[in-house]
Order: sequence, then C-alpha cells, then structure tokens
Amino acid sequence: MKHTGTKILMNDNQTTSDHPETLFVISRHFAEPLERVYRAWTEPEPLKRWWGPKDFDVKSSSLDFRRGGTFLYCLQDPDGDEMWGKWVITQILPHRRLEFIVAFCDETGGEPIRHPYEPMWPLEVSTEVIFNPDGDGTRVEVRWLPLNATAAEEKAFIAGHDACRAGWTGTLDKLETHLAAERKGAS
Repeated sequence: MKHTGTKILMNDNQTTSDHPETLFVISRHFAEPLERVYRAWTEPEPLKRWWGPKDFDVKSSSLDFRRGGTFLYCLQDPDGDEMWGKWVITQILPHRRLEFIVAFCDETGGEPIRHPYEPMWPLEVSTEVIFNPDGDGTRVEVRWLPLNATAAEEKAFIAGHDACRAGWTGTLDKLETHLAAERKGAS
C-alpha cells in the first residue's frame, strides 16, 4: 500500500477511500510468541482451524502463501449455509505484516461476488494485518478499507463497522482458542 495524502493506492489502478472514518481497525494482544501467532495466519492447517467469525466453520480451504497467491475457503454458518471467500495476497513482510484483498467468490475462486447478507457491501476489502512483539506476547492489528468502492458501498462499509467489530472479535477469539490449544498440545 502506498499512502498519498489520505488516499491509499494499492497499485496503479486500485484505490481505497479518502475518508478517514472509513478505516476499520481492531487489535488484540495474544499471550503467545510472535512466531506462533504469525504461523497461525500463514500455514494452511492452523489457518483453517480458526479462520472465520464465531460459530462459522471452515469446510474447505487451500492456501498458496506467496505474493499473488490466494487463500480460498468455504465457510459454513450455523444454519448449514455455505459461502466462499478468498484472500489475494499482495504483500508479505515475514513476522511483521501481511496485506491481502478479501472478497466473497464462488468455489472456483473467480471474480468477486456480492456479500450474501449485505448486497451493498464492497466487492473487495483491503486488509492489512500487523504483527508486533508486545510484552510477553504479540499484538495483532487488523486494518480494513473498502477497495474500489462506490459511494453507496463505502457508506454500507461505514455503517457495518459494528458488524465488522463483532465478526473480527469472534474470529480473533477463535484464534486465541486455537493458540491456547496448540500451546497445551506442545507442552
């Protein structure tokens, strides 16, 4: 990501919002070493164990962890309905930062499709995950911005900040549970 004033350029033809209130940020301290937390985000087996909001399960996934690679996944909600999503990885700074574009898609990982529950949600969301040593553990900060969004999509994203917070809180809770279980298994 390149910052130009308040507008962020992903590359020459992708832009995020120039309205600061659009940015969604959430962070969490994990009582785990940075290497273990980073591995949970970057290796296929750990990632599929915790990824997704509370009460959603990853039913299928594949990870090609490299710049330009993808994480393609199928989430199943509590009612048994399935939805596909993907990351397109745009930047990897090992043990420091990951950047990727998140989108809903079909099972082939093709072009982005509309959010299954919110039709005005942006087709793509720029994601930055920052990892920092923090005392006896690791702080993870997630930053989300709509990518190439219309004014209506940006408005829906801002209105959805509470839902983003709930979804990411549940996702990070699942990561915390996964890391605790992994630690117990390693003892």
